[in-house]
Amino acid sequence: MKQFSVLSITCIVFLSLCFIAGNPLSAGAQQSAEQFTQQCNENGYVIVPDKGSGGPLTKASTYLGKSCDAYNAAFGDGAWCWANGGVLMEFSGQAMSIRSMELYCEHPALNALDCACSDNPLPSAR
Repeated sequence: MKQFSVLSITCIVFLSLCFIAGNPLSAGAQQSAEQFTQQCNENGYVIVPDKGSGGPLTKASTYLGKSCDAYNAAFGDGAWCWANGGVLMEFSGQAMSIRSMELYCEHPALNALDCACSDNPLPSAR
């Protein structure tokens, strides 16, 4: 019998719960990377919505800090992490995502950024 790692089992349980309880990243809370542009500085990333795009994150810019904190004027303070499928954020218990977004920045302060969802999950997944 094949051995499963703790991470594999955790992922299977999480995905099963999402399927049973309904996906927390529902269509209204999930957006596409094409709706945004990104900037960066020594503090982290700034995700800027394109004019005319719709969705909950397009009302204001979203700030993704290097300590995995997040801020959006419409939702307040939150947390974020990145995964292979994009960027996940949580504001007041509400999960949101930008699918297919790959964060990039050539700023040295962000080289060792440790905000992977596998290492630093959102508060509701802890």
